Amino acid sequence: MSRRIQAPNRHQRGVALLMALLIVAVVTVLASAILWRVDIWVTQVNVLRDARQSHRLVMGGVDWARSVLYERQRQRVGKDYLGEAWATRVPPIPVAGGEISGQMFDEQAKFNMAWLLAGDPYAWGQYERLLRALELSPALAGSLRSALSGKVNERVRYMGLASLEGILGYTPEVIEKLDKYITLLPRTDSKLNVNTAPLELIYAFVPGLSFEQAKAIVDRRAAKPFDFTPDFYTLLSGEVRDTFRTDAISVRSDFFKVEVHTTFEQGRASAVALLRRKPGAWPDVVWMKRP
Repeated sequence: MSRRIQAPNRHQRGVALLMALLIVAVVTVLASAILWRVDIWVTQVNVLRDARQSHRLVMGGVDWARSVLYERQRQRVGKDYLGEAWATRVPPIPVAGGEISGQMFDEQAKFNMAWLLAGDPYAWGQYERLLRALELSPALAGSLRSALSGKVNERVRYMGLASLEGILGYTPEVIEKLDKYITLLPRTDSKLNVNTAPLELIYAFVPGLSFEQAKAIVDRRAAKPFDFTPDFYTLLSGEVRDTFRTDAISVRSDFFKVEVHTTFEQGRASAVALLRRKPGAWPDVVWMKRP
């Protein structure tokens, strides 16, 4: 006599359905997790690719600046002044699927801290005059001079203006104000370019020169840049000229700073580099920083 197979009861059917739904849910979650991880991986790859391309564009911008300086060197241009193309800010330009912008600055238009590190008494006098021109206390020169010994001297030599914080009187606000006028170059024999230096530096560099006289020189320079350093001397009165150290200035520069900013899709990159022009050769990159 055959046994009669009983159909699953309602409870068993309910359990089976729940198990099936649970399996579908687990598979769905696992599939979603895998897709999510794949999506993150693709995004990371794209971001990395875009960052690398942005970096390549930055390096291209730095090399462009080097080529500009090299070409001027090759053409034997005898002066550098603010009316030239190199001094013009380059707005964002579409290039290679991204954008690039930047600007070059004449670092010999600034006061070189290396002069102070070398202990040049003439430079200390110029620094005090610069402080007065910027409406800062001349006592800052004294506190810096006292601090420039041992480890502080080495710190300044490597870090420049940023290392002055903590020295008496050198607050973040003071350092920010000085930043536009001070640089640190790897040479102590660099000269101030009187074609590019701001009014405050022209005043600071010439003992006995009034602020009004310095402004007149800058106004005259805007109309006609100096071709030779004697062109600058002729604008000084006899007694002022007698106290002025003629080997401290030039109408040409060798050190330039370039800032480059790029974007490519999701990638962004920036760099600041100090370039040194030298005769008959491609300009050196003295240092490069990537914020």
